[in-house]
Amino acid sequence: MTHDLFRNLISETGHSVVRIIVSDLVENTFYAVIELVSEAGDILALDARPSDAIALALRTDCPIFVEQKVLDVSSSTSDISSQDIEPPKPADDTTEEWPDLIG
Repeated sequence: MTHDLFRNLISETGHSVVRIIVSDLVENTFYAVIELVSEAGDILALDARPSDAIALALRTDCPIFVEQKVLDVSSSTSDISSQDIEPPKPADDTTEEWPDLIG
């Protein structure tokens, strides 16, 4: 898979994944950063889709962090109470009797 290829590429270039950060939430779209460190100790930050970053984190056994502002924004979305939702109306009974196929 692509995530395995990317993990191998990171390793072959002398880097390792330090952590994943889910960094922002804008208009229902999450953003993430992959932090890499080189053998020399240089840090490199790559923007990524959270799904790709998390998949990479699982393959490299690195921690996943979420910025506090992402938690704040995501928790402030309005919840719809169950009283505001109408239960589905039952469908008309359109069942037909099975024809007598077995003789």
